[in-house]
Amino acid sequence: MNKTKRKIFEASMKLFADKGYDATSIEEITDTVGVAKGTLYYHFSSKEEIFNFLIAVSYTHLTLPTT
Repeated sequence: MNKTKRKIFEASMKLFADKGYDATSIEEITDTVGVAKGTLYYHFSSKEEIFNFLIAVSYTHLTLPTT
């Protein structure tokens, strides 16, 4: 995951947790990260795709074996 995608990921996770998915807009995410909407859409096609990515990353992290 590159630096910009990581920033979008982290900002989205915080906004979704604080405000909820429905109350969080793409504009809030881009404003928080400090990127243009086009940059966000380069990495994710929609807010739903961001959410699904968050779920997938979280699931992968939770299911990794601990050593």
